[in-house]
Amino acid sequence: MAGMQWIKLRIDMFDDEKIKIIQAMPEGDAILVIWIRMIALAGKCNANGLVLMDDEFPYTDEMLSIIFGKPLQTIKLALKTFERFHMIESTVKGIYIANFEKHQNIEGMDKIREQNRLRKQRERERKEALLLEESLSAAVPEDDLETAGNDSVTNDVTGMSRDMSRDVTQQNKNKDININICAPKPHETDKRKLKADQEQLVKDFEIIYDIYPKKVGRTVAFAHYKQWISPKGKDVSGKRYHLTNRQIYLAVRRYVREQEEAGNDDLKYWKNFDTLMGRQLLDYMDWEEGG
Repeated sequence: MAGMQWIKLRIDMFDDEKIKIIQAMPEGDAILVIWIRMIALAGKCNANGLVLMDDEFPYTDEMLSIIFGKPLQTIKLALKTFERFHMIESTVKGIYIANFEKHQNIEGMDKIREQNRLRKQRERERKEALLLEESLSAAVPEDDLETAGNDSVTNDVTGMSRDMSRDVTQQNKNKDININICAPKPHETDKRKLKADQEQLVKDFEIIYDIYPKKVGRTVAFAHYKQWISPKGKDVSGKRYHLTNRQIYLAVRRYVREQEEAGNDDLKYWKNFDTLMGRQLLDYMDWEEGG
């Protein structure tokens, strides 16, 4: 976890009434050292004043005792004193330093926090992209679909040939009728391949559609999707953009992550899926990721 490299302390902090009272206590000096180390640890965590380990787990009293090199009883006394003077607040998430951001470099903290967020987001997206590629590679190959199609056509041809033979026998028609008229024609193979391609297209789209929670505008979104991945690409303001499945997936996932991290749980404030899949999709592209 990348945190701040330094913290600010007020030059008049020892003139504060709370600090003077603490300093007068039997273990006052040790408690003040713990207080300064708590502020430094909060800066290292860079979590809005929360003191956390690995940006997730709160420190226990025992952990702080080991880290600060102080007896456990002294740590407990210090924390109890800080809480009584409203210098800290014990929350479910961990210990919170009161007014921490008020006295620190907010702009610098926000910059570091944003860099951390983007780094973690990119790491998640890379992992999800690998999962996407595995899902796509696990799909049924076109050759298998075509083989299955050939078997189906062969069965149809055999059945149709038998029917024609029976008709010829029953009606005593011309024996020279060519019973091979139902043999597959070249264009039928093309149709089967086109159908297989269309089925794979739908499967790829569904993988992207499944990660988006607001299921509004699927039909129009699919139309946008086909334009994006077509060789010609989609026209946006006179310029054509060709996107890959991976790029579209990552862009959609990036928007979802932004909403989740912003705490936007109400889907009515999310874009409809067809809106996101339109030209606004370009706003969430990371062109450095490539295809």
